[in-house]
Amino acid sequence: MSNTLLYLSPHLDDVVFSCAGKILQDVASGSNVTIATVFSSGSKQVSEEYGARKAEDKRAVEMLGAQCAWMGFHDAPFRSGFYNSFRRIILERDVEDNLEYVIRLRRAIEDLAVSLGAEEIYAPLGIGTHIDHRLVFDAVSGLSGRSITYYEERPYAFARHAVKMRLRSLGAGYDSEKATIHRDVGEYIESLCCLPYVEKYLPTGKERTYCLNVMSEDLKRPHPALLRASQQLIPVNEHISMQVRAAIRAYHSQVRDFFGSIEKYVSDTREYTNQISGVASYFERYWQLLRD
Repeated sequence: MSNTLLYLSPHLDDVVFSCAGKILQDVASGSNVTIATVFSSGSKQVSEEYGARKAEDKRAVEMLGAQCAWMGFHDAPFRSGFYNSFRRIILERDVEDNLEYVIRLRRAIEDLAVSLGAEEIYAPLGIGTHIDHRLVFDAVSGLSGRSITYYEERPYAFARHAVKMRLRSLGAGYDSEKATIHRDVGEYIESLCCLPYVEKYLPTGKERTYCLNVMSEDLKRPHPALLRASQQLIPVNEHISMQVRAAIRAYHSQVRDFFGSIEKYVSDTREYTNQISGVASYFERYWQLLRD
């Protein structure tokens, strides 16, 4: 009997950007893989744009040998007028995105997993703290009776120490000396500012300065150790990495905004892989979070 895996993508690209190498290996080993996009809808005014993005998503997912599902929840800017800036999407939370809404998401995810017969779920860790990623993380973290593994979202994970910062904020990271934390936060902020999506959506100016100051202070705060994080590195050979690049290219409307170019994606992937594995090739990293 083949294994059924459910990968949850906040938006119409996140899983393929982040997990394509492992998914190709899953499919090759005989697993049935479904990539479900949670926030797959906009407003009527952008229905044509979302139609084009769904076509991109379908093409990319099929290239991986997986199936796609669109859960139909509204992307943050179309769910609430509150989400009208980088600051609000990344650093804040509308009062309507409360526990009741998280439970609604959780039930929809549970229903989908049951219908697919999926006992294993892969969900975003919430790196970059986009509100939709945080909501999916919160929803999945409350599920019981299933194996939950968290993936590192790219390009957000490409910022130096980004994963470490997210784990620490969840109570699953290191608790080192204050001077070390300040150094890591400084390096994270500096690296973050070089990423194409930040340059596009948070250009230089007063708003960027404000957001970076808020992020810095929040990341420096002490966080109680509540969870134990266990990592798994997945090596990806050159043949599969070429298939990964082809799938990512399918998202024509998104690659420039988030990576700058496919060539920049390749170089950033090599640099990041070297950071986490010591090898300048291609690895993906996954996490399980266990309560101490």
